[in-house]
Amino acid sequence: KKQMSNKKNETKSSLNTGLQLYFGIGSFYSVDQDTSKSIGYNYKFIIPEDHGIQQLNIHTQYDNFFLQLLDKNFEIVREVSNLKTITFKNIVPGSYKIRILIDANNDGIWSPGNMKNQIEPEPVYIYPEILVIRADWQTSLDLTF
Repeated sequence: KKQMSNKKNETKSSLNTGLQLYFGIGSFYSVDQDTSKSIGYNYKFIIPEDHGIQQLNIHTQYDNFFLQLLDKNFEIVREVSNLKTITFKNIVPGSYKIRILIDANNDGIWSPGNMKNQIEPEPVYIYPEILVIRADWQTSLDLTF
């Protein structure tokens, strides 16, 4: 058994997890015969088994809204608008919150209001529970607002 687990770990670690793109000096020339500097880019491949999937089914009377998946620092990870069925794929495992900005006046943007002019902001719905995303898991959630 021990040999098989080591072989499995070896195989996973030897997989190509990214791509490095490199252009050396002189790879490109402009019309004026100027040459380019060396340029390098690193791209990482997404391994689906290392990420999670969250499906959301929305039940609402509102036609216009913005659904946001927020990380633990309340940074927007993903955002969609006006969809009743959503599948977020390739989410890094961790804890997340869901915030929905409701565009009640249907103008295409969420209005934060204006205290000076006594204009109230448009409604916001925050799902009260924390979503826990795990690697290689798919979870589903029904939201009603």
